[in-house]
Amino acid sequence: MIESKVVQLTDVLAAYANGERDFHQTHLQGLDLSHTRLIGANFGRACLVEANFTGALLKGTNFSKADLTRALLWGADLEGAVLIRAELSHAVLTQAHIAQVDLHGVVLVAADLRFANLSYADLTDANLNGADLRYADLRGVNLAGATLQNANLTGANLNGADLTNAVLNGATLMGAKLEHAQLNYIRLDHCLEYVDLSEANVMKMPLSLDERRA
Repeated sequence: MIESKVVQLTDVLAAYANGERDFHQTHLQGLDLSHTRLIGANFGRACLVEANFTGALLKGTNFSKADLTRALLWGADLEGAVLIRAELSHAVLTQAHIAQVDLHGVVLVAADLRFANLSYADLTDANLNGADLRYADLRGVNLAGATLQNANLTGANLNGADLTNAVLNGATLMGAKLEHAQLNYIRLDHCLEYVDLSEANVMKMPLSLDERRA
């Protein structure tokens, strides 16, 4: 592990090249790590506010409880990474590859996830309020208990997704694909008008709303 809590870009790259993988609790705010290769690194609880990971290769990297507020991860490859309870409010993850990633309890408030691949990711209890998920690949994703108030899911592929107990007040689902999606006990604050399903594909979708919608 690097001893200093405040780390410079050259320190990170040199340490990684020498086999170091433990960068947890380090202060990396605003660092430009774009297009770097940091496979399997540990950034748990690190301060990565406004860090730039554009196009970075981050497979299997640990970002658990890291602060990635306003971070740039455009086109980053995060396959198999761990982001449990990470803070990613206002982060940019456009076209990022986040398939099969553990995002349990992550905060993605107002994050930009357009065209991102989140297929089969674990987003249970995640906060996606106001997130932009237009045309995102959300096939098989687990969104049980997640909050997606005012989220934009226009054109998103939610085939096979689990949204049990999800909160969708004010969400937009125009043109979304929802075949075989689980929408049991979703919370709509008693009114379907808060969720736009006008063009959603609901063929073969088991839909069961509890008494809270009554």
